[in-house]
Amino acid sequence: MKSADTLLLINRSSGSAGQIDAACVQDVLDRGQMKVVSRAADSFPELKEMAKEAMSPAIRHLVIAGGDGTVSGFLPLALESELTYGVIPCGTANDFATSLGFDTESIEDAAARLVSGTVGHIDVGRVNSVPFLNAVGIGLGSQITNELDDEEKQNLGVLAYGKKLWEAVNDRHDQLSLTLSCDGETHREKVLQITVTNGIRYGGGMMAPDGAALDDGRLHVVTIDPGRLLLLIGLLPRFLTGRLRGTSRVNVRQGKKIHIDVHKTIDVTADGEIVTDTPCELSVEPRALRVLFPADAAGG
Repeated sequence: MKSADTLLLINRSSGSAGQIDAACVQDVLDRGQMKVVSRAADSFPELKEMAKEAMSPAIRHLVIAGGDGTVSGFLPLALESELTYGVIPCGTANDFATSLGFDTESIEDAAARLVSGTVGHIDVGRVNSVPFLNAVGIGLGSQITNELDDEEKQNLGVLAYGKKLWEAVNDRHDQLSLTLSCDGETHREKVLQITVTNGIRYGGGMMAPDGAALDDGRLHVVTIDPGRLLLLIGLLPRFLTGRLRGTSRVNVRQGKKIHIDVHKTIDVTADGEIVTDTPCELSVEPRALRVLFPADAAGG
């Protein structure tokens, strides 16, 4: 019997992943000419240990059934082992999966679209050497991430992010004194939030600025100036569509190498997880990750 060439990892603590019929998904992948070995766990640390034990030289594809946190968490393994990365979206927001071209669909349909899709290459961002796919956040977004618990995400889905945004903006009085360098051009300003995107979607459905692509070789930097609550809430439709250029209180820049410092040490999130703190250096690795685009995806 031919050795398995695909490792399927299921994080049951991610959104709807707890209801996955692993045998059914594995059957769909097998019928798509993948030779699959699967592992499932109730927590990311447990799943990570299982992945290490299941890895072998024959494994060429790594398929993750989970949310953005799980997908980002296994990114180092995919890069280090030069694996082709696939995603079956099961999380709350599924920003990365949506960027690849997945829509709201059943898990079995997503698996079928995955194996009948195409292979392509996308950029990978790094913040203080930590790889990321969607975005890095400093300020308001990090505060929301810190305060958002799993129960709220399970009960409210993506609406949980909007609820926390309202609460955080209403209560927040801090402003960040920011020093930002984009490819050597330095800017100093006071901001409420800074986001650096590598992917197309981030933060539970926000869109990167117009023109951003998974393989454009650039990081896109968005800063939000402080303002009154209703004014900031009024910007939300623009963030949901990515139409940010020329927007009052929003600055959009891009670059290959970014340096960020603020007047105090503050947490930095990457793909929704706290990974480092300020100051931080960001860079992009063009087309560094080989991925499976689902069938009929625009990027595939």
